[in-house]
Formats: sequence, C-alpha cells, structure tokens
Amino acid sequence: MVVALTKIDRVQAGDQAYWLEILRNGAGRHFATRLREPDTRSRALKWEEDRAEEMKIFKNQPWCQLPDKRCLGSQMLTRSLSRRLAELIKKRYILSFWQGK
Repeated sequence: MVVALTKIDRVQAGDQAYWLEILRNGAGRHFATRLREPDTRSRALKWEEDRAEEMKIFKNQPWCQLPDKRCLGSQMLTRSLSRRLAELIKKRYILSFWQGK
C-alpha cells in the first residue's frame, strides 16, 4: 500500500507533528506532495517549474526535519510507483511465461 499526503502546504500547524511522524515511520510507503490547484497560474507553469516550487516547501520547517527525502515530492512518488508497477508487470510476465499463457 502506498499513501500520499497531497497539498502538504495546506496542513495546519497543529497537525504537522502528526504527519511528520507518519512520514518518518512510513518512508518508502508514505509520500508527501504538493499539487497545485487547477487555476490559470498553475496551468502556465511547466512540470519542472511546478516541481521546483513543490520542493521549496520541503526545504522549510517543519518538512525539512524529515531525514528520508525519498518520501518528499511528486517525482519521488512517481519513481516509487513506476518501480512497483514494473515489478508487478515482471512478476506477471514471468508467471504467465512459465505457465505457458
């Protein structure tokens, strides 16, 4: 199971400690991202620019306290999901191959 906390920039100050603990204990399975609202400004940003804006949030308190940066950002979530999907496809392909299907 993969858990993604989106809109990290909207977490209220009183709830940050709760989410920090979840991210510390579940790094690799739990991710934090910041996805923009679908407004005209965000549509004008390129993917790379939006990711750079996203990573600025993780350089500030309290998110910069997280020791494992593998759980921060859309790019890390995408990489993890891509690896997991590739593993599932590989298992399915190998299983189908050996079963003659």
